[in-house]
Amino acid sequence: MQKTGVIRGKITDSSGEALPGVLLSSLGEEYMLEMDAVSGETGEYRIENLIPDTYRLVATLEGFKSVGINNVVVRQGKDTVENIIMHLEQVE
Repeated sequence: MQKTGVIRGKITDSSGEALPGVLLSSLGEEYMLEMDAVSGETGEYRIENLIPDTYRLVATLEGFKSVGINNVVVRQGKDTVENIIMHLEQVE
């Protein structure tokens, strides 16, 4: 049986358009395991081989506000789905 889990999902902008090239960082609360991924052309991402834990997920892309999601629970042998909507940064 697989001893790790996955966080996956799709990243879009506020109009629903896919956002490729978004850096996703995950940090486990208990084991402090950090793993990264980058969204593909369709905005989809997948962070694999995560030890079961509760993670903080952060999405960053130049020109957009960073998005942080707390309490992302990864379970052994399961996929956790977190779809993310990013908004443009306001230019001042």
